[in-house]
Amino acid sequence: MLRDLTLEYVYDSSENSIVEKLFLPLLEHSVLYRRGVGYFTSGWLSLNIKGIRSLIERNGKAELITSPHLLAEDFEAMQRGEQAKTDETLYEALMHELDSLQQENTPSAHETLALLAWLVADGLLDIKFAIPRNKKGDFHDKFAVFMDEAGDRVAIHGSYNDSIHANYNGESFSVYCSWVEGQAPYVVKHDERFSRLSAGENDFFLMYEMPGLVRAKLVQIMEHSERPYDISTTLAAPKDDELQIRIPSHIRLHGYQEEAIQEWEKAGQRGLFSMATGTGKTITSLAAAAKVYKVKRKISLIISVPFKHLVEQWDGEAREFGFMPVLSTNRDWLFEANSLIDDYNHGFEDVLCFIMTHQSNADQNKFLRLVKKIRDKESILFIGDEAHYLGASYLRNSLLPEIQMRIGLSATPERWRDPGGTQVVTDYFENEVISFGLEKAIEQGFLTPYEFTPHYVEMGEDDYQEYKKLSIRIMQHFQAAKKDASRRQAANILAAQRANLLNRSEAKIETFFSVLHNHVSEIGRENFKHTIVYCPEGKHREILRRIANLGLRVQEIVADTSNMERKVILQAFDRGDIQVIVAMKCLDEGVNVPATKRAYFLASTSNPRQFIQRRGRILRRTFNKEQAFIHDFIMIPPSLVRDESSAPETILKREFARFVEFYLCAANRVSIHQPAYGVLERYRLGYLLSLKPEEIYATLSGELEEDENK
Repeated sequence: MLRDLTLEYVYDSSENSIVEKLFLPLLEHSVLYRRGVGYFTSGWLSLNIKGIRSLIERNGKAELITSPHLLAEDFEAMQRGEQAKTDETLYEALMHELDSLQQENTPSAHETLALLAWLVADGLLDIKFAIPRNKKGDFHDKFAVFMDEAGDRVAIHGSYNDSIHANYNGESFSVYCSWVEGQAPYVVKHDERFSRLSAGENDFFLMYEMPGLVRAKLVQIMEHSERPYDISTTLAAPKDDELQIRIPSHIRLHGYQEEAIQEWEKAGQRGLFSMATGTGKTITSLAAAAKVYKVKRKISLIISVPFKHLVEQWDGEAREFGFMPVLSTNRDWLFEANSLIDDYNHGFEDVLCFIMTHQSNADQNKFLRLVKKIRDKESILFIGDEAHYLGASYLRNSLLPEIQMRIGLSATPERWRDPGGTQVVTDYFENEVISFGLEKAIEQGFLTPYEFTPHYVEMGEDDYQEYKKLSIRIMQHFQAAKKDASRRQAANILAAQRANLLNRSEAKIETFFSVLHNHVSEIGRENFKHTIVYCPEGKHREILRRIANLGLRVQEIVADTSNMERKVILQAFDRGDIQVIVAMKCLDEGVNVPATKRAYFLASTSNPRQFIQRRGRILRRTFNKEQAFIHDFIMIPPSLVRDESSAPETILKREFARFVEFYLCAANRVSIHQPAYGVLERYRLGYLLSLKPEEIYATLSGELEEDENK
């Protein structure tokens, strides 16, 4: 153990051999060696070969960040981010070092070269290269962290480079031990510095992996030499909990999740997971990926998501399973992906993970070209999150037929009013291997029970008359579209305008504030928390201001809210520091807000996927949440108006399709039935309560606004 060593506070090469007195003892007692150093040559390995062997034979690993020897023009090219030049530059710089060793006909040089080749090939030495982003200076740091089996660490910081020549200079190191009072913060800081550098999170440096061609050269060297260390235990077949990719110990799959994976495997590792929002589609699909890795001992995982903020959300989940994803939202992701695929093809990596937006994933000239470079196509698993989007014509390129393992995730796999796009999705993912709906999820305790309160709001006379006029024009355009398809676009525009009469109704907004004021009075201003208001576009500023005037802490999340702002707002909302969030469409897909206990629906499209997913966000379980409350503001025709047009029927069918969706699984279903029936029976539409939502929508073909279905 490192604690057993007697270490000085400072080591000076003029008094001691730093290799003999410091590096070798530390390496011999460590299982992890992390080194950030300005200059590294393989000659340093020859001086420390005894310590390196001991580290490896203790199941250890070495991680190195250094700076390559570059000509000035090459250095500048890499700083400019010229990717082709970067590959060539690193290759030539590193190959020069290897060639020099090969040409040096001495036992020491051959031993050093063999050690380097085997360490890299076995994945026991990870080398990365740091290049400053600015055009001056270089990576000139010199620090290291050693860790033993007990987790004790030693950090050293000084002027010593990892080269033979450094032993002839006047060099020194300061030493810090994690178990010595007052020194732990220094150790932690150096370890964190290394982690940030390695992950590319240091804004001062660009980080580069070892080029695949250099690794290939090392393989050739390795094949002509014996492994210079004993790893009979190091490379023994790992137990499940030692695998790089595994289901985290704190996650226990539910029965329906295990069933989904088993059925997916029986179906030839293809299928749709049709699971209610909040029931763990993400976890289930990543668990399937972990099982693929357990069998194949390799995997190339491609995760495609509809929005940028979901890239970050999936990144966090995937890392829990051991993946180190490349994200399409990062600046240098294409270069990083290309380099990793080269390593994967040469056998230096057994895990690839890419998290892309659907749009990036469908780019023929970028990512799809890289995917086709992966030689072992049978190791690729494609996960399509919110898979219904992938049926859009401009995204179908991403559904590569050569990928055999496929998982589609969606609470609502069918595309709204797009049977052709739905067929594309079902043809690609094939079977629906699990259908775990909302009612079942609530019954089995995986989602929170909810009360649903409809608030009926009569349209104003002017809005109602405008609605009727628009309805007549819409029907005229739809009739004309049978002969002239261009007329359908005009009909869709008018249908959206008509929908806005319902969504932006002043009567609805005033009713909402009357209800909200009563709820705040009943619950108490400070206790009124974890509330979301879904409001119509163009009205959110007014609603935000008026909620704030009630003395509530309120914040908005809109389309241009950055991912970082969104994260901060949701964390404050979870703590209760922000009481109310005003949102439009940006919380519809994949956003986790389990703290939500109360939601007010002031606007919805007629696309059922939108309000089904919104409800799913609200019903996610969390600590101390026994029940959720959903309030919907349902527009109905003016009670004094009696006419024979189809307008009242159209309005009520559009609004009550959503009502029925919420009503069917509500805990208070019985008590809200009679008032709803009374409203509908004014127009002899009470039978709608016995229909399913999709059956109501089927009677409205051509009468709904054209919701964007991408």
